[in-house]
Amino acid sequence: MKKSDLSVRQVALHTLDRFDEGEDTASDLLHRALESQKGWGARERAQLTDLVMGTIRWRGRIDWILSGHALGFPRNLSPRVHNVLRMGVFQLCFSRGVPSFAAVSEAVNLARGIYRGRLAAYVNAVMRAVYNKGGCLRLPDPTGGFAEYLAAAYSFPPWVVRHRLALLGEGGAEELCSADNVVAPLNLRTNTLLTSRDELMADLKDEFQQIMPCAYAPEGFLAHGALRSVDRMPAFQNGLFYVQDEAAQLIAHLAGVLPGEQVLDACAAPGGKTTHMAQLMGNTGRIVALDVNAARLAELGRNCKRMGIRIVEAAAGDLLALQKDRSPGSFDMVLLDPPCSSLGVIRRHPDIKWRRRADEIPALADVQRRMIRCAAGMVRPGGRLVYAVCTTTPEEGEDVVRDFLSARSDFSLQMEAPAAGWEKLFQGGIFRTFPHRHGMDAFFAARFRRSEA
Repeated sequence: MKKSDLSVRQVALHTLDRFDEGEDTASDLLHRALESQKGWGARERAQLTDLVMGTIRWRGRIDWILSGHALGFPRNLSPRVHNVLRMGVFQLCFSRGVPSFAAVSEAVNLARGIYRGRLAAYVNAVMRAVYNKGGCLRLPDPTGGFAEYLAAAYSFPPWVVRHRLALLGEGGAEELCSADNVVAPLNLRTNTLLTSRDELMADLKDEFQQIMPCAYAPEGFLAHGALRSVDRMPAFQNGLFYVQDEAAQLIAHLAGVLPGEQVLDACAAPGGKTTHMAQLMGNTGRIVALDVNAARLAELGRNCKRMGIRIVEAAAGDLLALQKDRSPGSFDMVLLDPPCSSLGVIRRHPDIKWRRRADEIPALADVQRRMIRCAAGMVRPGGRLVYAVCTTTPEEGEDVVRDFLSARSDFSLQMEAPAAGWEKLFQGGIFRTFPHRHGMDAFFAARFRRSEA
């Protein structure tokens, strides 16, 4: 066993411990862990990412496996030893690059390096029990309750599974849960102010193992097998592309912005949709980019500078404050992408399913209702409003839209798809995407037009 391999597992264990202790996202914790190891090469960085994100992604299934083979957790078993076992079972059952015998021995060696003696022997017994008794192949019985089966087999909290069953039925819910356990591809959006998609794909052919255009987003393409960190690529540093899922790329097209318009991006940071709208506007007109998070607003400013975007006016604060400072009905288009449960981006951020709670959904929906009413007040007569959330719950989607339309008779849904071939993404005038159906993140969006009178 190489020293560098052990070091990766130690850093991974520390990162998982921090995840259990605080409210930081897994992505932030992983970023800090990678930054702390400047001397690591691509192999070590990839291994750490796989260990941390994979263990979090499959945490529910791993704990279900352990419950059948852990010989009864000792009462004083520390969370750290639990994470040693979780990492070990992840490598044993879900990581293709680690032989079974190595996964067992690595977990034992890691435990021995921390605790020695009895706990190392316990980890050895548990790991060998999982390995020898076929724990990785064992699945719960779906006849005992389909929601419980999906939760254990696909590593999801039961409440998320119940939401998906209500929305999609048994087959669709299982397909979505399965798709959410596949690591999302890297999607890039061409900065058409500086280059074309074809030119950029040609420029990047030596940076990735494979590149192909997105199915729907005209500026987007999928890039597989990056040969170095994306932010170190000259094309990124020169502002030629932005990293953004295809579903998120489509939201700016839904907005239908035009050159010279006055636009409000009501929850703008870190700037993906803001910079995209600026591209579609030909860098003319004005976009007010509003956000309450000053740090993320600073990131938006850096993105605009990197991409050569000049029409964005950053504003710190919330919609209510903006409504007091500016004349109502002053924008041609308002984009509202409010805080939501983010259950549509689990394949990119697997920690979301463990961080969110069922009782948060009604509170989030209440905030969204208030925000869409504020956003509507900023739309001029004849102007447009787009409401978009990266989640799957009807409470944050259809219910918000229905309540808004019942309260504002001067707004109506724009039912038609804005581009040829987009019909598959619309149902009843509502835009919805899913990873298992469309190969992109799960988004919900609705477009409204305000009457002229």
